[in-house]
Amino acid sequence: MKRLLFLLLFLQSTFLVWSQSGPGDTLVLSLEEALVLAQKNAVNYQSELLNGAITDQQLQEAFAKFYPQLTASYDLRYLAQRPTTIIPGELTNRPGEDLAVQFGNDWNNTAGIELKQILFDAKLLDELKIIKLKRHVNELQAETILDELQLATIRSYYQVLLQEAQLVQLRSTAARLENTIEKTRTKVAAELLNAIELERVKTSYQNTLADIEKAQQTLLLYRQLLNIAIGLDPAQEIRLSEKLKSESEIKAEASQALLQATDVNLRPGTRLQAVRLQLLEQQISKQGRAILPTASLYAYLGTNGLGNQFNWFDKNAIRWYGNSYMGIRLNWQLNTLLDNRFILPQLELQQKQIQLQQQANIEAITKEIVQAATKVRNALTEVQIQQRHIAFAEKELNYLSIRFENDLISPKELVDAEENLRNYQAAYWYAQYNLLLAIWELKQAKGLL
Repeated sequence: MKRLLFLLLFLQSTFLVWSQSGPGDTLVLSLEEALVLAQKNAVNYQSELLNGAITDQQLQEAFAKFYPQLTASYDLRYLAQRPTTIIPGELTNRPGEDLAVQFGNDWNNTAGIELKQILFDAKLLDELKIIKLKRHVNELQAETILDELQLATIRSYYQVLLQEAQLVQLRSTAARLENTIEKTRTKVAAELLNAIELERVKTSYQNTLADIEKAQQTLLLYRQLLNIAIGLDPAQEIRLSEKLKSESEIKAEASQALLQATDVNLRPGTRLQAVRLQLLEQQISKQGRAILPTASLYAYLGTNGLGNQFNWFDKNAIRWYGNSYMGIRLNWQLNTLLDNRFILPQLELQQKQIQLQQQANIEAITKEIVQAATKVRNALTEVQIQQRHIAFAEKELNYLSIRFENDLISPKELVDAEENLRNYQAAYWYAQYNLLLAIWELKQAKGLL
């Protein structure tokens, strides 16, 4: 069912993406579509899916060993010296004397078909269980890779969104400074201000343009990194259709992530450790049951050809006699008793090792959840701090703008206020990114990604 949902989601997203763009056009991507593309194009994830397909084939191969096994054989043998047999002389009217005779012919031919059916083999039954557990391991390894892949894609996606929002604010700052330049130029012309004040505003404007240029280059880098993360050409033009959530929505999402119950078993890594422990337990069972006998039925239908010479064309030179039989066979691997003295202790030590690793993994996840929750709370606080800074900086800028228009202050105070606001806005977007990332990391730590 999970694979079917992934397939339907991929087909839907592929149609939506490519229906909005042609070759060389700008791709419009939602976060959901970006996640599907990343899953489709991730080499390590697809490689792990292939490992699962290989394990499926191995399972079919193991099942095939329980089918009837048919073997055809032909044996051509030349006896350089025929076997010697001792017979009593009474058979040849020579009582009291043993005679050495050689029966048979120089050439022997045997052709036949053997049918074998396994009735019981404990090792094969355990092997089937082991392969099924390995298939589960493949699925959980793929899920673990997908978990990290999704977080990396989300990180890249929101980097682009937040950088675009910051770029919009920088352009607004540049527009206000352009207006301030015109007003300052007018006042300098009226000899109300010294020319150095105009130079000050122009310098601040040039610095803002430089910040815009750097922000554009950073945005280009983030878009290229997102393209690489989802398997597209870095030069491919993309446009993100996702909109940034409002501050209230982000705060509600953070609160929900903090309140959601913690269950370490939701993490694919925890479930992977548990399955690996089951796998080792099954290997111990297989090794212990290897001392049991294997039972099989067999039947042979064949003929023996005897002749003085090997001649396919002279039918009289080779005489064929029937040779058919059937039976039941029990096999014991007695050396397993000795081998188990060394193999089973190793497997039991590995079992204890995995149990300790499982315990350490749970402790690490618990620690990760606590740290992620603290990171979310701190990020929320930092966002609120920057919001207060921005709110005050905007009020201060409006206040100083009015005073500047009324010739009550110099442009220096206005430029300083613009720079303060720009710095607070940059700090806000950095804090906002850290908050969003902390929320997703907390969801990942709780196995809710």
